[in-house]
Amino acid sequence: MLASPIVNAIMFKDISTQTYPNKNNFLHANYKQANAKILPYHQRFNNSETVYLQFVSDSNAAPSLTIYSPGPQAPIAGTLVNTIVGTVTRYYYNYSLDLTAYNDKKISMIITQGAVTLTSEPICVSSVTEDLANGTLRYIKYNNSDRDNADLSGNFVDWENRDYMFFYVEAQDVEPNQTDESVVLRGAQSDTIISATLFTGVVFKTGPVPVYMFDRLAAVTSLDTFLMNDVQYVKNGEAESKLFGGSTSVQVSINLTEKNAIGINIDDLGIEDTDMTEWHKENSVDGVTANYSITEPDGYLVSDIMIQADATSVPVTTNVDIGYTVAGTEIASGPVAKASTYPTIFDAQRRASFSGASTIYFTFTGAAGYVLNIKVLFQLQDI
Repeated sequence: MLASPIVNAIMFKDISTQTYPNKNNFLHANYKQANAKILPYHQRFNNSETVYLQFVSDSNAAPSLTIYSPGPQAPIAGTLVNTIVGTVTRYYYNYSLDLTAYNDKKISMIITQGAVTLTSEPICVSSVTEDLANGTLRYIKYNNSDRDNADLSGNFVDWENRDYMFFYVEAQDVEPNQTDESVVLRGAQSDTIISATLFTGVVFKTGPVPVYMFDRLAAVTSLDTFLMNDVQYVKNGEAESKLFGGSTSVQVSINLTEKNAIGINIDDLGIEDTDMTEWHKENSVDGVTANYSITEPDGYLVSDIMIQADATSVPVTTNVDIGYTVAGTEIASGPVAKASTYPTIFDAQRRASFSGASTIYFTFTGAAGYVLNIKVLFQLQDI
């Protein structure tokens, strides 16, 4: 099994079995519906961007992704970013597609893993600057919280290891979608407003798009974070579609409300940097045989430090001093025993200063021949 989540920036389908045609085993250009017209469609992407994709499989054999322009290009290597063990173990693979070399070209892709092959809907790579400026194209960006933080479906994407995805779609949002409510206390002689809210929004309407684009838009507008042209929105109700002019394409309509009514109910809130914040950072190194140092990132608190003697380590015990100076103990100090089954944990919960990056030094003393594995965890700290 190799699957492409519906929220992937590019649509992939398994077209290997077409005995009974349906929208999942035929590409849009080939899926006939009696006398309905098929409107050609190439999804747009900018010529200077990198597109992010993720695939999920029950196999740990690395899938191979090939771009066709029109002939096959060099295969693109993916990265195994997570393995979730269960009754059926799932493997998550990330891919980054640099489109710089494909300016003004129409391309397609095939990803294979063993006997499974998925084929992409075609895309067109060109400058989108003019179409964004004249309002015929919209930039869609989205992500979802980890399952521990939200009960929303992630649509089979491991969002902890895929910060965000994005794509473009032909659409307009000229029609407003306001939410204006007030609660009035009616007295004997006068009325008094005791509460009132005002949220602004838009009606998002696409041009004629394939059905797969409707499915994707319905999915991404239901995620934790959905942005259109860098404004964060929340979907009201459900995505709707209607057939476009006797064709197999549809027009999608979605009522959106701005998540944060800046300038109306509040003065500043929301996403300042649309790249997703890393709440935790990790620095890991194995096979340390001499004094060691790492950088404490600006804005992060040292949370925990774990050190374990490698199986090849010689001394029974190695002493470590951890601080902001060589041989300093400002953070922690203590022994690391080779016989311990588990890592020695030093509870740090501090950082060097309110701002600025600092250096953390690990100074080891004791018998020669130590080999240590170190992991340092950092937590975002707002000051």
